Amino acid sequence: MRIKYMKKRIEWIDLARGFAIYLVILGHTIQFIFPEEKFIFRIIYSFHMPLFFILCGCTFQIRNDQTCLDLIKKKIISYGKPYFIFVIIDLIGMFIKCLKYGVFSVNVKALFCTVFMTYDSLFSELWFFPCLFIAEIILYFVYKYISNIRVRIIAVILIAFCGYFINTTGILLPLQLDVAMFVQLFIFVGVETKQFNYNIGLIKELIFLFIFLSINIYIFSVGGIVDGVYKLDVYNPILFIITGITGTMSSIVVIKKMAKAHVKLFLKIGRNSAYIYGLHYYLLRICCKFTERMHFGVKYFNIIFTFLLSFILMIITEMIIDIIQLAENTLVPYTIKLLRGRNEKNNCL
Repeated sequence: MRIKYMKKRIEWIDLARGFAIYLVILGHTIQFIFPEEKFIFRIIYSFHMPLFFILCGCTFQIRNDQTCLDLIKKKIISYGKPYFIFVIIDLIGMFIKCLKYGVFSVNVKALFCTVFMTYDSLFSELWFFPCLFIAEIILYFVYKYISNIRVRIIAVILIAFCGYFINTTGILLPLQLDVAMFVQLFIFVGVETKQFNYNIGLIKELIFLFIFLSINIYIFSVGGIVDGVYKLDVYNPILFIITGITGTMSSIVVIKKMAKAHVKLFLKIGRNSAYIYGLHYYLLRICCKFTERMHFGVKYFNIIFTFLLSFILMIITEMIIDIIQLAENTLVPYTIKLLRGRNEKNNCL
């Protein structure tokens, strides 16, 4: 069996990733700067990470000739590169902080969790990369050894709830295994629904939106909330799965309409979503220092400010990535050319 990602980029998926990364930044901005805004925070966290995982499933292709080892090598390159780039940046920051305060201490538990990439790692904000890596490996075996779609669905659901119940025991599993077992269900939903035509006509789309949003509102009214996926801090796993899927499908229906407008900014952001995900944390930490006391007396002003601040952070992050990419595309070829020129000159001598 061969599993690989599509070579041709699909615009609405990039647009959806751009929208999803904005929700990530917005959720973190609320969490760190305006934590009292619980309602919007819970709405975002009810579906924004399932949206990411389902989109990963939408770009997941099944073939018959790729081994698990080939898949592992490919995913290490895909997810390992951004993960270790931000790990190195974090380590440099920690070293500078230690030099500044003259404190060098080692927490054995934190060191253990970091080595095995559990959710208590020193780089816990990067949980998404090892989690997605393991989730896709799990799904590979599901598709390789189970051909019947009904048995597949049962297997995926059982794996998801096994991961959830393991998580409730408090056992720290390496590489976010328990969370990966749970979220592979959302990737599976993306794989199985990617052939579905979301352009079904305005009337049907409005009906779907009404149904999905009604489900989400009802679940919120009965207490179906979620505080964090990376630790599976889920109030009710069944309700969370429902809101994750219905929230994602509602977003996809709207985003596919937006894709016709060719929103280039969100397309670029969607294509760089992995690096924006890692980089925005640093900007948000800096921003927190300047906005600690910027709370307006009127609640709606805080909400508007949060939305605008999140958008500005996203734009700044994208600009930084553009500058880095420009420097990489300009300086690296020039340096290689310069070194080759020197080697040729030395060979002539």
